[in-house]
Amino acid sequence: MAKVARQSAGEVRWLRIEDKRLIAPFNERAFALSVMNKPLSLIQRDAVEDVLGRGRFREGEAIAALHAAPQDSTPTLVHTDSLFFDTPYLKAFWAAASRRDRPCQAAFRADDRAYYTYAVPLTRNLVRDRHRREGDIYRVPLWYFPRGVPANWDGSQADPIVISSDYREVGYYSVPEYMSVELGDLVHLLPMRSMLSIESWAHVYYANVIFGIFAIGGRFEKRANEAGSSGCASCCAPCSNRRRCSPAPSWCISGAARTSTLRRHPGSGLHRRQRDHRGRLGHHQQHPRQQHQPRPELPGVPQRGR
Repeated sequence: MAKVARQSAGEVRWLRIEDKRLIAPFNERAFALSVMNKPLSLIQRDAVEDVLGRGRFREGEAIAALHAAPQDSTPTLVHTDSLFFDTPYLKAFWAAASRRDRPCQAAFRADDRAYYTYAVPLTRNLVRDRHRREGDIYRVPLWYFPRGVPANWDGSQADPIVISSDYREVGYYSVPEYMSVELGDLVHLLPMRSMLSIESWAHVYYANVIFGIFAIGGRFEKRANEAGSSGCASCCAPCSNRRRCSPAPSWCISGAARTSTLRRHPGSGLHRRQRDHRGRLGHHQQHPRQQHQPRPELPGVPQRGR
């Protein structure tokens, strides 16, 4: 019995349920549409490979419905082929599902603003349910069966695993003031874990932009803030720069620094926070190229101040 358990835990069957609806105006199935310059099928495969590991899963043939899955005891991961999810989302689901001994299904709470705003409208695969323990939730077509898919299974008996989007509010780049007077600031709700059931062209846009590139940037900013990165180079020991180096205009050095022939770009913070090797603030000597040069006089054009 122990040997069978080790074999089941070592290999997971991965199945996808066909969603044969065509997405207008592309006239293609969601399975074949491009998300961030990749087909959705490749996005799914990359996430499964990142979470389960290469060689730890076996992809099966596409099935028409959940009850059409092979009847055996192999641990099985199943989802619709129109479901978009990234690695952080699948990792959160797998971390909870792999510890359970019962069939389970991904879900999110109805008051999760990011999923409710972008994922719920125009979809039929996200089913609303009132669970006795989790409350008002939406069930996601993503299941895990530790002992294979039972016979005549419709998926509604699975234990829900509630996954939060952990969204962040990020404002628009430039919005006129009259557009946000009554409703407050206009913001994007960027999830830290992206999931969408692609069933319309709007979902394709959300998967590429808000739940795609914007969400990746939001996760990067969150990691940078947690690491304390503020765009300044600082360390306990005095910072030393190589000769004739040109730092970026957005860089600044806080703390002790040894600089020799350092080219300072206009707008950089080096001249404001530069210190010597003893930690004392030094006087900024402007580079000759940055010194003020009088404007050339043009014939027939009056000069300012004259």
